[in-house]
Amino acid sequence: LRPDDYKEGTIGGEATITMALKVDMDFTNYPFDVQDICIQMYHDPEPGSVVRLVSAEHFFKKGSTHGEACACVTLPSTLIAEEWELAAPIFYYGETDSAETMDRFPAATLHLKVVRNSAGYVKRYILIMCPVSLTSLLPLRIPQFDVPDVLSFEVGLLFTVIAFQIMVSNLLPMTAKLSMLVWYSNSLFLYICIVMFVVTAYAAQNDEDDGLNHVGDPFIGLLMLWIALRAWLGCSICRGLCRQRTCLEIVPKITRKFFKILHPGKDDSLVRATDMSTVE
Repeated sequence: LRPDDYKEGTIGGEATITMALKVDMDFTNYPFDVQDICIQMYHDPEPGSVVRLVSAEHFFKKGSTHGEACACVTLPSTLIAEEWELAAPIFYYGETDSAETMDRFPAATLHLKVVRNSAGYVKRYILIMCPVSLTSLLPLRIPQFDVPDVLSFEVGLLFTVIAFQIMVSNLLPMTAKLSMLVWYSNSLFLYICIVMFVVTAYAAQNDEDDGLNHVGDPFIGLLMLWIALRAWLGCSICRGLCRQRTCLEIVPKITRKFFKILHPGKDDSLVRATDMSTVE
């Protein structure tokens, strides 16, 4: 390639590479998660030579508007436009980590930040399940409802929450950490169970009264608990949005977890692996 915008003596070239990347996705902040796709390119120079990777703009004339006169250009495809949004990438030059490449090499590292569009999840699931959990208190204020009627109503809501949990589980792979949406569904299940325990305790203390006409203080307490859970949900959403914004500006830390196989001695028949994570 020899565009007119090149500096004198510069010879350019290009190569087309199609890569399939495996990314360790973190769903802790789901559905407000940001996934980091790291692409690192490094050069193994000849012994004794000094090589430094720099941005392509250094090889173009000052003020050039050529499309390649920059460090990186990203263009999202239509496949991720609905579910994900490609944010501004992080691109920097430096050296590789010797824990990964066995030596330090000049490298260019690109971090693509892919942000999940979370507004649809809030509208589909959270805004719908909030009134569902509130309806668990309605039978406590209906005079015609006996204790068995209230319990049967609460059991029906429990099955609704279980169906909601199954639906959420199908959206994500099984992971060791629970996402924010899973914690929310678990809180709904726990809240309805608390309502059932309160109704059962009231029925046990008032065995002569089949109705729940006089449930006053428990209803107020359960309503306050529901408001507190909704406040916790609002704080969790705000915290998730703040984490989402913070993740766009930081680079994930390197775990530096690696092992070295030591050669067995004369008296050892077992090859031992030594954790080298803390060894510089």
